[in-house]
Amino acid sequence: MRPVFLWCAAMAVSLLAVHAVARAQTTPAAPGAPASVGTAPGANVGAIVSGAKTINRVGALSYCVANHYVSYEQGWPMLQSLSASTGAVDPKNESGNMDYPSGVASLLIGPKDEIVSLDKADVPARQKICGQVMASLQSAT
Repeated sequence: MRPVFLWCAAMAVSLLAVHAVARAQTTPAAPGAPASVGTAPGANVGAIVSGAKTINRVGALSYCVANHYVSYEQGWPMLQSLSASTGAVDPKNESGNMDYPSGVASLLIGPKDEIVSLDKADVPARQKICGQVMASLQSAT
């Protein structure tokens, strides 16, 4: 019974994250809200990526591996190791941590609440950002 509950809870969190992304793409930002970066000129995406919480970058790595922006051979072992060490998908943590599902939903959140949306970037930018995510996580494994 418990594994089914945990699976349902994980699916609910994922659906909420997807809904939030869809809403963010259609709703104008409120004054003072963090700007979505995507491919905005002049944005320091590298600083946002390196400043994002580790668990958020692990979620983004999951997005990058699932969408083939990084190779499975390189990304999957790192993802497995970091998922276990960060508790990103800890079945005992029923309260959840929204940093991981935000990353899985393609959102990297910087230290000043700047947001990089991989979905809003073009494919070459996604590949570059995913490479930056992998590089920033190398030392964490």
